[in-house]
Amino acid sequence: MKMRRNNLRLRALLPIALLLAGTAQMSAQSAKTPQVLSSWRKQFHRRHRDLSELMDMASNAPPNLSAKALVTIAESPQLKNPEWKRNILLQAFDAAALAHDPMPRTFVLNGSFKALDIIGTRAQLEELISGQGVDRLSLQSEIVAEMLKIDSSAARDLYFRMPSPFLSRSACADAFVPDPSAYYAVLGEIAKAAFSSTEKQEQRDLQLVSATIRKMKSPSDLAPISRILLFPQWSREEVSLLAADFSSIMADMETDDRSFSSTLSNTDTEIGRVIDLLRSHQIATEPLLAAYRAYLTHGLTEERCADNIENDANVTKVVRRFNQQFASEGNPRLAPLDLTELKPAKIGGEPEMPRLFMDPASGNFLENIFDLAFQGLAKSADAEDQAARRDQVFEMFDNMQPESGEDDNSYVMRKGLAFTAVIEVMPPGERRERVLLHYADFLNSVADNSSDLAAWLGPLSLLLNDVGPDSVERKTLLEKLLSSPQPAVALYARLQHLQQDSQR
Repeated sequence: MKMRRNNLRLRALLPIALLLAGTAQMSAQSAKTPQVLSSWRKQFHRRHRDLSELMDMASNAPPNLSAKALVTIAESPQLKNPEWKRNILLQAFDAAALAHDPMPRTFVLNGSFKALDIIGTRAQLEELISGQGVDRLSLQSEIVAEMLKIDSSAARDLYFRMPSPFLSRSACADAFVPDPSAYYAVLGEIAKAAFSSTEKQEQRDLQLVSATIRKMKSPSDLAPISRILLFPQWSREEVSLLAADFSSIMADMETDDRSFSSTLSNTDTEIGRVIDLLRSHQIATEPLLAAYRAYLTHGLTEERCADNIENDANVTKVVRRFNQQFASEGNPRLAPLDLTELKPAKIGGEPEMPRLFMDPASGNFLENIFDLAFQGLAKSADAEDQAARRDQVFEMFDNMQPESGEDDNSYVMRKGLAFTAVIEVMPPGERRERVLLHYADFLNSVADNSSDLAAWLGPLSLLLNDVGPDSVERKTLLEKLLSSPQPAVALYARLQHLQQDSQR
């Protein structure tokens, strides 16, 4: 520990380039030739035919679903060979690099922006997709964490190949804010487990975390990065240095109200934990508290979004906590905050979420379908009349056409949502099962390998949630989709089967 402390004085002289140089060497050592890969694939196929079949399916799917399938294979309890697991993870990492979406996004819900406002919008479907971890950052972070279990050097190599999160300023019209927390979570794991004892004495882990802190740009960075300061591996002097870096960046950080307000609660919680840590080490807390006060002042006096201002209970709670626990009347840098004086420079709008059913004809279409599918079928006891009404439902779906100027993806989403809405209100039974199969036929005819997963996977995810994880309907629908001519659809259905089997 003495040697590690002495190295603190050399911290500024140990550039992060040393880490990258070491990583490049490890990358060269870990590279696999096509001949070796071909050899292990043959052995893998003989030993694990089912997983090999899934890998073949993944090769024809969009990159994000392909990477998801490969990670599923690598995490399978059937796969015991660490070298095969390592090869599959390397392949998954390369596929994930081509994913359409750079990182997950958190849906904003505040003030007059009620939960029902999202129904029937693209945002509803995008939220479902975001939670499935098929974006580049989520996939690559999961891959690095899995690689860390079997090969820490390779995991560190992959981490340095990951792009750093680039968080542009969000606008009040945005319904989502980027969520980079997976990147910082895996950074923490790398700092813990991917450095040798010698490298830790040379403070390579400290350099990496410090350099990342100094690149913070967004309120969304603060909470996940601050958690790394709490790791027990840091000495008192190292905690002090990391806290100083963190304070310096936070004090001058530019904020946007979407990111500021949506992360404020988590940020406040984590800042409180870091303050407790500093006090336990008898490290001065004033620099961090002054920086936090400046950050709150910036966030509350720049442009704010109308829906956030309407729902300021969280802001009031955070300011009250600061004044009660941290403020000091005698210290201007820590003076209590006065909400009556912290007025926004400008008031922006609310999130914009155009509905997919904007045309009046679409609204009438849904009403007619609901009447036919639910009220008409429920009220009619005559079998022939029910069959006729059911056929009318199918005919209306078949005749549903793109609206004027509507692109293909929007049409697929709108029709998928219409199917979902009808299936949700229909009572269980043979009629609903037939509508489900009709939906499967529709999906198999329109879904493709488009990078816009929200178009077809959004409505499908919503539908699978509605029918329940263990229902016969879900099993029937997935079996129908397993034979889909669309590679992406068939692969997703296979992954759902595997996920359900693993949970039993």
